Amino acid sequence: MARSSRGSVVLENLGFHSSGTYRCEVITEAPLFLTKLGEGNLTVIDPPDSAPVLDGAQAAYHVGEQVSLNCTSLSSRPAATLAWYVNDQLVTEPHRLREYQVLHEMGGLQTAVLGLSFTTSRQHFQRGFMRLKCVARIATVYFQSQETSVAEAEARPPHTVAEGRRHFLLGEASCHALRHRSVFLTHALILSFNGSY
Repeated sequence: MARSSRGSVVLENLGFHSSGTYRCEVITEAPLFLTKLGEGNLTVIDPPDSAPVLDGAQAAYHVGEQVSLNCTSLSSRPAATLAWYVNDQLVTEPHRLREYQVLHEMGGLQTAVLGLSFTTSRQHFQRGFMRLKCVARIATVYFQSQETSVAEAEARPPHTVAEGRRHFLLGEASCHALRHRSVFLTHALILSFNGSY
């Protein structure tokens, strides 16, 4: 507290145990001796060393495919508050979010994990891409985000339809071949009959 003054207090070498409510009392001199009290909460934090980590994202998704991934904010105290954004739109629907219990580590640090799960639609892909972003916050003193872009996969080839068309064309070709063969046999019979005379 060497740097403290009459109007301010400087606390050094704080630990997690230093968190709590701090009060200040001011008393005027005689003869009135008026007293003024003030207080405020102090929370000591240890922010994460890195931005949140995204896990489970594919490079591309088909329309109608399931997206399932996790966002992890490692080793902080308190645990970071996480939020998901899809194309800069905050995801608020509870059925799309999966909340995990905070993981407690040695030294009192905590790891937060939040899952995201939804089915893609055509509207999710803007110019062929979809942006997925996770934001980690601790009060007003820490803010970090991690974002990834995934592409819209090409439409799956209609294998069944294509095979059906091939069979149809082959069948049509076979019918033509049979008709030609029938004509040939008819001419052969006529020529053979005429030759017997």
